[in-house]
Amino acid sequence: MTREEVGRYAESPPRVKRKGTESRPAWYVDDRLVVRLHDSNTLVIRVPLSKREALLDEVVLVSSGAELLTVILTS
Repeated sequence: MTREEVGRYAESPPRVKRKGTESRPAWYVDDRLVVRLHDSNTLVIRVPLSKREALLDEVVLVSSGAELLTVILTS
């Protein structure tokens, strides 16, 4: 998954605004962080603590050719 694909997907829901920097973009809803591209291989996603464990059981690392995207869940 490319950073452009992450951006398009992150900006698809209503009320999402892109902030951050060019090298470390982040997407917010009502000024609350939702997603941040930490580096070219790491995506940080904010989720409620109550849902984190269930999501960890379902997280699939996304592979795009030789690239691997690591997903970090945070509350």
